[in-house]
Amino acid sequence: MTGWVHGDRCYYFGGYGVMEQRSGRSSDFVLDVKFAWNNQLVIFDPRNQGHWSVACTAGSIPSPRACSCAVYIPDRKCTIIFGGRHREYRLNDLYLLDMNSLIFSEIQLIGPEKPVGRSWSSLSLVEPSSLVLFGGCNNDGTVLGDLWMLRLENVESNNSWRVHGGSRDFLLQSFSPNAFSKRVAPASLLTICLAYVHKYINAFESEVITLPFTLQYSLQCMLKFSHIVKEFSSAKLLTVIDLLNMGI
Repeated sequence: MTGWVHGDRCYYFGGYGVMEQRSGRSSDFVLDVKFAWNNQLVIFDPRNQGHWSVACTAGSIPSPRACSCAVYIPDRKCTIIFGGRHREYRLNDLYLLDMNSLIFSEIQLIGPEKPVGRSWSSLSLVEPSSLVLFGGCNNDGTVLGDLWMLRLENVESNNSWRVHGGSRDFLLQSFSPNAFSKRVAPASLLTICLAYVHKYINAFESEVITLPFTLQYSLQCMLKFSHIVKEFSSAKLLTVIDLLNMGI
């Protein structure tokens, strides 16, 4: 199941669980012993005493699935849903859901390279019209570490995925406590300047005390991090500066 927020309500799509007994809806169930894969769109409305309801969707409704990923695009009032798992198969199809009409449209992608079918992946909006897909688990139970970018300037045009490499490991071997970060835009001028001052801190020592307190604090934190972490790379340093600057 995947979910997102639109307006004041929460939306959840798909999943795997006990089959609903009622019929006559636009969603389908595929039996799997006592449980079923479904393609329901469920709405939770906290304003209405926490009321749950099943939405009536239309259009090219995705097949029943679980463990898909989705991202809501506020400017377009739509949600993009990718992949997921149906029985033993991992999917790599892409759908757009208009949040005003609740009509699904399948996005046909043209290009030689496409991400393999996967479940448990993440989909993020990094620009008004760019999506980043990362990781997941393929049909062989292999954990994926590849990174894909999809630009949606016009969903009717020949969209294509762009891959950014990665690695893979078997799903059950280990769990990783590490956080993954990927810069998708140039660093700000403030970030670049602070990194330069940090690199040549001895030369700028007398000038640092004339900086605003917030910038002095950022530099102090950067120095502490660089002393704690050995072989502190420039990429990690820029990430730390970005985080510090969020409070400036």
